[in-house]
Amino acid sequence: MDPTYQGKGKGRELLEALIRQARMERIRYITLEVRAENTRAKMFYRKHGFIELKTMPCYYSNGGYAIRMDLFLA
Repeated sequence: MDPTYQGKGKGRELLEALIRQARMERIRYITLEVRAENTRAKMFYRKHGFIELKTMPCYYSNGGYAIRMDLFLA
């Protein structure tokens, strides 16, 4: 994300809108992948209820690890 927009609540607004829509459509969970070293992103998603479920080695083309995070909506 462009640093100009970080910390202004836009990511939170978008994520909350996605969660609301998913609940309206009775989706049971949301899954995402985040770079393992992206502490700020992992904290953001944890704050919104996501949990870390799996580490995926060599997920990115540069060999970087990803963390799978899920939010259960049931």
